[in-house]
Amino acid sequence: MGGTYHSQSASFHAQPPPGLGRIDLAVLSAGGLAGGRLSCSYAHEPPVKRAAIAAGARRVVLADSAKLAQRRTVDFAAASEIELLVTEAGIGPMPAGDDIAPS
Repeated sequence: MGGTYHSQSASFHAQPPPGLGRIDLAVLSAGGLAGGRLSCSYAHEPPVKRAAIAAGARRVVLADSAKLAQRRTVDFAAASEIELLVTEAGIGPMPAGDDIAPS
């Protein structure tokens, strides 16, 4: 694994390479989805998430329904930048605006 180890998230993160190119399918996690925004808990996460969104031909968020209607510390994208939301309830279009809520 590359990058710097971040103990608070128990993960490695590196700066995304310049000119990442294209990714056929970018699958992202989100700690929160509320108010038309996707958010995460740690400031070291957004650069990689933003690079994946920019490079992704298709962009999908994989999050359990407990993340819906929650907001974390750091916003990283607008819901409108994501095509699909995948939760334990199934797959559907990414809701926009303030309507990101558990169903």
